[in-house]
Amino acid sequence: MFAFLTLAPALLVLNVIWAVIDYDLALHNLGQEIFIATVASLVEGGSVAALIMLIPANYLPMAIRALFIPAIIVGLIYKAAHYEDWSRYEVFLLLIFQLLIIGFCLFLLAGQFDSAFLFLGVLIVICGVVIAIGKSL
Repeated sequence: MFAFLTLAPALLVLNVIWAVIDYDLALHNLGQEIFIATVASLVEGGSVAALIMLIPANYLPMAIRALFIPAIIVGLIYKAAHYEDWSRYEVFLLLIFQLLIIGFCLFLLAGQFDSAFLFLGVLIVICGVVIAIGKSL
């Protein structure tokens, strides 16, 4: 559920940025996008659950690197779903935005507001840089 709730805003941010630079993100209809996000979220959530259940607690900090593989799978899901319309940049930005939104939410829930707003600031700066680069092309 948490993966879906962070993937949807990441997709929304990406869509807004592409609209600002007058580029069509070429999303499918709402039902298809929800299905794609649900499948990707199941991969992410299942991977985190498997990692937590199968890896002993003292190895978790090292095992978190294993979550790189589900991120690649999610990227491949989105690339396959938007094969003709998206380049690797859209997929990469979607994953970066989701990572920043996850960081923001986790720090906000933990009560570490300074770190949460740092993640939000980084997200805003990246959005600004992407818009500036997109407008200059």
